[in-house]
Amino acid sequence: MVAEEFGDFADVRRRIDLLCVDREGVLVVVELKRTEDGGHMELQALRYAAMVSTMTFDQLAETYERHLRRVAPDEAGNARQNLADFLEDVGGEDAVLERRVRILLVSGGFDPQITTTVLWLNDIYGLDITCIRLTPYRVDARLLLDVQQVIPLPEAEELMVRLRKRESAARAATGGGGADWTPNVIKTPSGDSAPLRKRRAVLALVHALHQAGVGAADMEEVIPGPRFLSVDGVPAIP
Repeated sequence: MVAEEFGDFADVRRRIDLLCVDREGVLVVVELKRTEDGGHMELQALRYAAMVSTMTFDQLAETYERHLRRVAPDEAGNARQNLADFLEDVGGEDAVLERRVRILLVSGGFDPQITTTVLWLNDIYGLDITCIRLTPYRVDARLLLDVQQVIPLPEAEELMVRLRKRESAARAATGGGGADWTPNVIKTPSGDSAPLRKRRAVLALVHALHQAGVGAADMEEVIPGPRFLSVDGVPAIP
């Protein structure tokens, strides 16, 4: 944990309850609520995550040092070095913090609107949002806290991580948008075409093959299905 009630935002009065960082250089925004339904904590956390997503190691070290001055003054002077040691696996003082930010929502309960939103964001957009439910109990003079992970379910967490990694790799391979917008140039004996999107490139290829004398039946063998359909016709009049 590098900050409590973090609020280094220009023209923004709200504060992040807890700001943390993991050993992979990923910031973690922790939003706490005492309500039974969670309020609108997922929306707040998304805003906070976007705001801190551009933090550098230097900014994080300064934030951590200010935090230690309040809670452990004797350790404040070693804040930068301790943070660098913690992030040694990703470069230490040269670590580049990830743009992606993990979100941890902690509350006494969660409204179905929150859980539905979180599941949708995790599944469709590959976000890393965890919901933790805290239930306090008093036994004589002791206060006990029951901590339960609600989303993702503990037994499904490893699977969710693998799915997010696979989807991220797929998005990276296609330029991030899911569709392949790579321009293609068709080379023919008469010259090269302009850069074309995939569908236009296939159409240009078919035209070039036809002009080169390749029959429709031969092309149909390598362009199956609805992309190449045969229709009845009549011979062209010379």
